[in-house]
Amino acid sequence: MECQGVLLLNGDFFGTLNAARLYKKAGFRVVLADADRLSFAAWSNAVDEFILAPKVTSLLTFKNWLLEQGRRYQGFLLYPTSDDLCWIIARFQEELSVHYRIHYPSYQTVIDLLDKSRLYELARQSNLQTIPTTVVQDKAELARFFAEQGQRLMIKPKSQIGLHSKVKGFLADDLDKTLMQWQRFQQDAVYDQDLLAIEHGFRTPLVQRYLPEAQGQTYSVAGFISRSQEWVALRAARKVFQYPVNMGVGLCFEHADLQPEVVSGLIQLLRSANYFGVFEAEFIYTEAPDGEPQFYLMDLNPRFYGQMGFEIERNLPLPLLVIADHNGDLSTLKTFCQPVQSTDPTAFIRSDVYPVTRYMHAAFFRLLLWTQRLGRRMNQDQLAQWQGWLQSGPTTVSDFIASRSDPRPLRLFWLRLMLRLLRHPRSTLRNLFA
Repeated sequence: MECQGVLLLNGDFFGTLNAARLYKKAGFRVVLADADRLSFAAWSNAVDEFILAPKVTSLLTFKNWLLEQGRRYQGFLLYPTSDDLCWIIARFQEELSVHYRIHYPSYQTVIDLLDKSRLYELARQSNLQTIPTTVVQDKAELARFFAEQGQRLMIKPKSQIGLHSKVKGFLADDLDKTLMQWQRFQQDAVYDQDLLAIEHGFRTPLVQRYLPEAQGQTYSVAGFISRSQEWVALRAARKVFQYPVNMGVGLCFEHADLQPEVVSGLIQLLRSANYFGVFEAEFIYTEAPDGEPQFYLMDLNPRFYGQMGFEIERNLPLPLLVIADHNGDLSTLKTFCQPVQSTDPTAFIRSDVYPVTRYMHAAFFRLLLWTQRLGRRMNQDQLAQWQGWLQSGPTTVSDFIASRSDPRPLRLFWLRLMLRLLRHPRSTLRNLFA
């Protein structure tokens, strides 16, 4: 059955906004469900209909809400835009597929990719490097790992699925602080109880060696792999600015070349996990003694993701490939993908020259440069460096949110910022100047 339209969620996520714009341009009816009428996608002219959704305070309750809406949106594509939705769609795929068009892998596949401890094991089996990481059950194990790794450690969740407190992680640079942060995480991290009934070990955090290169040397490979696992499309990018600096969201990206050893290992990982669909894998890289870069897998998003618009601008319409693969449209897959060549992993690395080589949230980035300088978080030389980067870039820069044909989301960005300044001036300024 052909898709009748698309139901998108998480309207504040830039991946949702760019998916909506692409689907609308391709002629699909776009419905957005969100708990906030002031989400960016809700103001986009690409959205045909907005429906008010509950917040995801319970995974099972939200699944039931989706089932209720399914009677109204029979035949619409439902694809995950967050880790919570990955879990819901994978776990209840049979129920949801009664109403929606579902094109998503099994529950076991999704858990293997979104539980970082399992992801790292798959990575090592696929010849991808990972940073030393462990799961400790008591203080003695934590002390031994600290003695082995030394310097700084990061305490981070195994997964963001059902994590209501949305803790990203804590840094610690001595054993006492590491013990304190490890205990603090287990106290502060609030997971969905229905999730913990199935995935009992999620409450225990990961302990990982911290590499300062994560601040400025982040490399991502994003793309699509078909259900048959015979067709693959890939693009690579380098994150050049994130906020907050230590553990933040990327605001500026540049086009990067695909690295054959990374591509080979990543495709092996996806195929061994039986994954198909859209994905984004994030690596950090360091320079080895011989001068060659070494890439370490950090995260993998088996869903629509924040900077997906960059791939769309580089002639890779990921949201449309989901529908093409679901419909068995081999012609479209052949247009944008290459066959997987297991004997020669470099065969599908395309050498296209893309018109867009930079992708950024320009409005927020320029604002942060100004506030960081005023707050003395950035010196004059650093400011000049970033301003030079902006001025030296290509004229064909694409934006997370700004669009001449769809200007309202950017206007909403400035409106929301002004409202926050009026309602919470101290906390808003503290965040901008931090």
